Amino acid sequence: MKKLIIRFHIIIIIFFTSHNICIGQAYHPFPDSNAVWSVLHFTSVQQNDLQYYTIHYGLFGDTIIDSMAYSKIFSNELDTVILQNSPNTYYHGALRQDIVFKKIYFVPKDSINEILLYDFDLNINDTIYLQNVNGYSILFECWGIDSATMDNNQIRSAYNMTDNVWPFTYWQWWIEGIGNNKGLFFHFYPLAPPAQWNQILCFWQNDSLIYRIDKIPTSNPYWDTIYFHGCYHNNIITNLSPSIENVKINISPNPVTDISYVTLPDFFLNNKIFIEIYSCQGKLISSKESLYDKEICINKSNYKPGIYLLLIHDENKVITIKFIIQ
Repeated sequence: MKKLIIRFHIIIIIFFTSHNICIGQAYHPFPDSNAVWSVLHFTSVQQNDLQYYTIHYGLFGDTIIDSMAYSKIFSNELDTVILQNSPNTYYHGALRQDIVFKKIYFVPKDSINEILLYDFDLNINDTIYLQNVNGYSILFECWGIDSATMDNNQIRSAYNMTDNVWPFTYWQWWIEGIGNNKGLFFHFYPLAPPAQWNQILCFWQNDSLIYRIDKIPTSNPYWDTIYFHGCYHNNIITNLSPSIENVKINISPNPVTDISYVTLPDFFLNNKIFIEIYSCQGKLISSKESLYDKEICINKSNYKPGIYLLLIHDENKVITIKFIIQ
């Protein structure tokens, strides 16, 4: 595990220090809606036995707390994407930002008390205390400010931060408009056994992929091929909601290059079904009701290039499948 963590630090340093230090660069605020963070958590149950699961965090809707406007944030650790109407999606808290002073605030669920989550108005060698979920104040220090290239070639400021929590010191990058590269709430929820590490896999905003960890150029193919398989990875068997039934359905061809066909299972026979298509961020793209048909078609001309989730259900069963529009 120590070798793995050291290798990870080298990779991150290579990525961020390969760019020029940003001076006078425009500030990129946090999103206030239509954004998704996909965070990989991995644990070690036994030596050389790493297990992985992904938690998605999504901004859906607004709320008012103590006369202040916030964006509601939800979490989902069972589904391949986060959908607001999924039985596995839960309210996680609320976010608020002060764009002028470049600060991000968080109100956890079941609380009305606001805590400072990020401060992007720091200079090198500045220190700041942040409170974690247990009420402890943790000292963070800014060791450097660099620039990070996003998946869309946008340049954003990145703050090289460390927390001084003896006997462990966690190096992390706070990226403008995204947050901690180890997870949106990494420094708010302290790691507890058997957890070992977290990492943002992807960040989506307004249906566009902004940040994706496996696009970072590295010299370590093991890291790319084993750890990061797109925006979701889970090798831990979990019990899904009773309303979800795991059934393999076929879509061909996939990726969709013109028109593809989805073959439906027979258990929908004679039932009215609901067909919904979502973006990777969980945004509903289209929906319709229909009587059972053995096949439904997906026309490329109706969608922008990207990854989508097809959800088909009746009153009792739900099936999902991902497809790609090229």
